[in-house]
Amino acid sequence: MISCGKSINPEELLKNEKVFKLTIHTVDKEDSMYNTEIDTIYNDSEKISKLKLWLIDNSTQWKNPIASYAMADMSLIGNDFSFLIYKTGVVVGFTDNSGEHKQYSKKVDKSVFNFLIEK
Repeated sequence: MISCGKSINPEELLKNEKVFKLTIHTVDKEDSMYNTEIDTIYNDSEKISKLKLWLIDNSTQWKNPIASYAMADMSLIGNDFSFLIYKTGVVVGFTDNSGEHKQYSKKVDKSVFNFLIEK
């Protein structure tokens, strides 16, 4: 069987992370101004537990991105981990066990990650 995508190891992605910065960018429909909201999320939170489960369930079929990305709708940033959420996809960046930076993308609707912004 030939694989068409890369696999990620969720345990490796998040092993050194204790705290994350969640940044949410929105555009005001009336004046087209960008609004930014920033929150701190800890590794032992329910939100990160849900993200870990999503990463485990979606650990295959990642692609190497071919371009740089514009400002994400939401981003979750740790020390060696970044998770950029766009309208129709995500980009995960991390430092692997050998110290090499990796970056992969996957198509997914951003509404899947609404649990990150629920109060």
